Amino acid sequence: NAGVENSTLTSAGDVTLDAENTSTIKAEILAESASLGGGGTTGVGASIGAAVARNLIGYDLDGYRVPSEVQAYVQDSSISAGGNLSQTAIANETIDALVAAGSAAVAAAGTTGVAASGSGVSATNKVGTLVNASIDGDGTTGISADTVTLTAHDTSSIDADAGAASLAASFAGTAAVSLSIGVALAENEISNEVEAYVKNADNGLTTSVGDVRLDADSSATIDAIAAAASASAAIAGTAGIALSGAGADATNIILTKTNAFVENSVLDSAGHVDLDAANQSTINAKILTASAALAGGGTAG
Repeated sequence: NAGVENSTLTSAGDVTLDAENTSTIKAEILAESASLGGGGTTGVGASIGAAVARNLIGYDLDGYRVPSEVQAYVQDSSISAGGNLSQTAIANETIDALVAAGSAAVAAAGTTGVAASGSGVSATNKVGTLVNASIDGDGTTGISADTVTLTAHDTSSIDADAGAASLAASFAGTAAVSLSIGVALAENEISNEVEAYVKNADNGLTTSVGDVRLDADSSATIDAIAAAASASAAIAGTAGIALSGAGADATNIILTKTNAFVENSVLDSAGHVDLDAANQSTINAKILTASAALAGGGTAG
């Protein structure tokens, strides 16, 4: 944060307050598991792979929103500037996460072969930030400058890939059974408050040369891929049974509020008074699943 509180400032030139947050989390979580079972009579192979990741900006470990702050503010203060008054708050927070798990199980035996494999991933990515450029209260003598510009800008982003793959194969002279399951879960959320405002400036905000401009803009993005793949094969002389399943679920949410406003204030501008608020947030999500099972036996497959 960059701020002025309970003060009186006089400047022959510009007064500039800039605050910027470029926090970045880059995470790669990879898990692999493999099992091989073999025997003259019975062979059993079982494997499990799992990966879990939680990447949080502005949230505590219990999942409660405790927003980070990016603020360029004037509170209960008077300013007399011979130049321009400029307040800019920029949030460019980034989470770049890759979470993947793989599992493979193979069983081979003369009589009976059993192979079971499972993999799962869970990824949670959240960003919560207060982004504001503001004047709240103008002291005893008000605020005057050539121009006044308040800008709040948000370009926070989440780029998340979650993938799970599982393979099970069994081979036996009499009976073979294979089971394979892959599951991928992802939750991505951006919940920011982006505001440019003037309020309680009852002694007057005055520009002598140009405009009063309040700009609030959000272009937050979520790019997410959740993928799960599973394959199972069972080959036996008498009976082969193969079961395979894959599932993927992704929840992507942008709850950002973007506001530019004037409240309980007196403005006297030599130029225009412009209030602009724009939210151009985007979500690009792909959910991919694939599952295959192959069974072969002399009697039943």
